[in-house]
Amino acid sequence: MSNNRLLLGGIGLIAGGLLIHLYTQYRKLSKIQYRVIGAKIKGLDRKGIDISIILDVDNTSDVDVTITGYDFDVMIDGRVIGNVRDNKNQYVRARGSSTIAINSNIPFRGGLALKEILDLTSKYLTDKDSIRLGYTGNIKVKQSFISFNIPLSDSYNLAELKS
Repeated sequence: MSNNRLLLGGIGLIAGGLLIHLYTQYRKLSKIQYRVIGAKIKGLDRKGIDISIILDVDNTSDVDVTITGYDFDVMIDGRVIGNVRDNKNQYVRARGSSTIAINSNIPFRGGLALKEILDLTSKYLTDKDSIRLGYTGNIKVKQSFISFNIPLSDSYNLAELKS
């Protein structure tokens, strides 16, 4: 009987230690930050848009992490035009940073009318710095067997993001 209690107590201590470890790792991973350091519209036609978004991911935690992918909607002047999704792994050292270039061809979606495409093309040709580029979604981060999403959401005009 006393052996069973010791065994159960040992299992309880191991489980408690594991939960504390998982919580500690989650807190460390939640310190990861990002910022957009550049964005460019590389091309635009009636089918879609070629964009490049450059993120600086800053890992202020004490553990190395892997960015396992991203998934976000891209907006131009407040209108969702498409989705960018990738699952390639990128490593970020503890207390380090990594630059991620997201290059994508985004086919127009959501019934973007020909008039809107022509208006956007005209604006791109005449005053592209005033175009607002936005995004909303997440970056997937993993360390060991712990993974979670870091939300992304912001918008900038292209003049602010010349790269």
